Amino acid sequence: MSGTTMADKVFGLDESLLERIVSRLTGECGGTIGSWTCHPMGSLDGNFVTDGVFRVEGWSETSAGPIPWSVVVKMIRPDRARDDSAHYNYWRREALVYGSGLLESLPGGLSTPLCYGTEEKDDGSVWLWLEDIADDGAPWGEAEFAFAARQLGRFQGAYLTGEPLPDHAWLNRAWLKSWVLQSRLHQPAVSPEAADSAVKLYGLGQLLKTYQDFSQTIDRWVDALGRLPRTLAHQDYYKNNLILLRSPSDQSPLGLTALDWQFASLSGIGEDLGRFFGLTMTKGQIPVSDFGRYGELLFEWYLDGLRDAGWRGDERLPRMGFLASCAIRSVWEVPKLIHKASAEDHRVSDGLQQPKESVERLIRITQQQMEMARQLSGLSGLL
Repeated sequence: MSGTTMADKVFGLDESLLERIVSRLTGECGGTIGSWTCHPMGSLDGNFVTDGVFRVEGWSETSAGPIPWSVVVKMIRPDRARDDSAHYNYWRREALVYGSGLLESLPGGLSTPLCYGTEEKDDGSVWLWLEDIADDGAPWGEAEFAFAARQLGRFQGAYLTGEPLPDHAWLNRAWLKSWVLQSRLHQPAVSPEAADSAVKLYGLGQLLKTYQDFSQTIDRWVDALGRLPRTLAHQDYYKNNLILLRSPSDQSPLGLTALDWQFASLSGIGEDLGRFFGLTMTKGQIPVSDFGRYGELLFEWYLDGLRDAGWRGDERLPRMGFLASCAIRSVWEVPKLIHKASAEDHRVSDGLQQPKESVERLIRITQQQMEMARQLSGLSGLL
């Protein structure tokens, strides 16, 4: 449905399905939908495989009086370039995850939105009708990140201590390997001259040398992650996809709901945590000055969650997964840094403006990744 208007998308809503879902929500089989509206949640542009996410809300006339309701509709569009379950972003995966019932009883206290229906459309797209769970929108501090990391450890630790791993064919078995391949194929191109100029302007010589050395080992580290103990992974686990249930009395975290299971995979212990930390840095959700501290704290909180689940293995294993998966993000972030820095070089040399904050932040992110690569080298003989 790419290129269609919002009106086109709303017109495609199946009102008979909506009525059945609303009856389930309100508990009134004989209730009548009085009115409803549809609003986009986020950009209408979507992404490679998502054509839009909408909140449908209204009220129904029932024997008990008017009852308000709301439901989320996620529109997934087909993509020939991502029509293989081995692709990290296989377009149909999230619909298959929900349709399988895999998410209905996850271990470790992690919850997910209920799926009220999966709808195959004539244009090949798939629409997911999901529970609407409100996010309070409050900023996260140390307590919230601690809770999320510990819940991830509890969830993944269950699969490391006896919970059977799902074996669906559409679960990716080599998620990071696919992501690295696609990152290399699509990384921004910069001419050698522009790169040299940017490196000199920002003093990136040592950073770039460290990255070039590490990049020679990335494929070996990806292979090593494949030998770590396996667990079910989300691979897009960070604040934007997590909703906290808070205590009414003191607002402390009590529960966690994870959204967006498009990247679901079977991955190595600690790998998901590295993604969590990497995305948290990239999205600007922790201060630059706290990168190192949060990295260590996230790992300790995750390890606590693993211990809560009964896992008593060698903690160097999850540390390897954590360090490697975050450091390997540099395969995308360093080329992006050079590209941004070279663009800023032209503006600065023309006296148009000072260097952008985004460049400075990327420098700090990639420096943190290279520090993690340095720590990772000490685990080279573990597997």
